[in-house]
Amino acid sequence: SKPTGGGQGKTCVTARSRSRSSAMAAFLAAAPQGFMHAVQVLEDLSPAELEELALQVMKTLLQRTGHLSHKELACKLSRSKEQREVLPFDPSALRRANQAVNALSFLLRDAVRLSLSGQDLTLLLQTSAGLSPPPAAVIGRAYHAHSPLLLSSDKVKAMLSVGRLVNFDWKVSLCTETSQAERLNAPIITLRFQVALPNGQVSSHSAELSLKEFEEFADKVGEMSAVLETL
Repeated sequence: SKPTGGGQGKTCVTARSRSRSSAMAAFLAAAPQGFMHAVQVLEDLSPAELEELALQVMKTLLQRTGHLSHKELACKLSRSKEQREVLPFDPSALRRANQAVNALSFLLRDAVRLSLSGQDLTLLLQTSAGLSPPPAAVIGRAYHAHSPLLLSSDKVKAMLSVGRLVNFDWKVSLCTETSQAERLNAPIITLRFQVALPNGQVSSHSAELSLKEFEEFADKVGEMSAVLETL
């Protein structure tokens, strides 16, 4: 017999419920090592400071001009407003500031990737990330206010489609000759990358570099490392 309109509606509701359950189960499934410790730093921020940090992270996701001052955040994490006026900057707090930014970035990226609602994110921040209700609610409200733009942005979709490096290996071999040249004796550097794709699959990629190409590659990595040390 032909299903009634009520039956069709029940099927749709069931399908949506399963999709929501799958998304919630996948939240933080690929969290990096040390993430759960880093996310607890968010507990030390006031509601206003946490909301502002969430806004700046979302601006960064949207590739808009944001202001993420790790040193300024480190001051907020290390002492009260009165202490900031009389005590010097505590460098040890910079590591905790980096943890707060990285943790919140990962939380919001995962929420967008799974198309979570603000309500679902608030719940998962407590059950999966271990945050207490107040900071979870602050992050959930901030995300809810900007989720329409985050979920519809092509820039964000492109950013989230980029894989995550899970393994890296290398080897050096000596190329003694080729079809074009004999007695070459040139070193060849082989780089192997394993990348976790957004769908959970892991792909492998290899690249062979000459000594000159590897030196140029190493210089670029050195430049990136120098920039990271200034954050």
